[in-house]
Amino acid sequence: YVREQYSGWTGKFEYHGQRDEIGSTLNVDRYDASFKYLWNIGAFSPPLFVLAMRFSGVAVDAKPVDLKASDDLLPLDYRIFWGGDQNIRGFSRQSLDNGGLGYLTGVYGGFELRLIEELPYRFQPFLLFDYARLGQRRWTTDQAIFLSKGFGLRWASPIGTLRGLAARGEIQKGDASTSAYPEEWVYFFSFGQEF
Repeated sequence: YVREQYSGWTGKFEYHGQRDEIGSTLNVDRYDASFKYLWNIGAFSPPLFVLAMRFSGVAVDAKPVDLKASDDLLPLDYRIFWGGDQNIRGFSRQSLDNGGLGYLTGVYGGFELRLIEELPYRFQPFLLFDYARLGQRRWTTDQAIFLSKGFGLRWASPIGTLRGLAARGEIQKGDASTSAYPEEWVYFFSFGQEF
């Protein structure tokens, strides 16, 4: 059920490509795969806790492309810009951008534990945790690990789902390329959007 979001799964795979023989300046392929699973812990009816998990991976295969040297060649929709309420929620929207160049590889896992039907007015508090790695080269991630930890509140109102959250971004094993990303609390509010 769309309004309840208690259990079920969904998966998706997308491919985009360009060939230099057909109006492009280079050969490039982008592969996006994602999977989401909602688990009603204990199979209670109505549920008490729901654990939501989502995983995604993105790989851009553009050879030979060096993002710094080929800034004008690779179209923006073939680069990875992460951060925001749909991935790595402890960083502002698309702020993980590699100095504006984007990334070529990304791996993400997000988790959310939600308490159901225990508060008045159908308010549902939740805890969140995100993990991600990004890479400047194709098929390879850099050593930096991006984490988000936080909490939020979901309300399935009569006119749609309202969600608010607060998350703090952290970087482990960072280097000079990640020094520009602030580790701070970020806040999001959304209408009609789900985990």
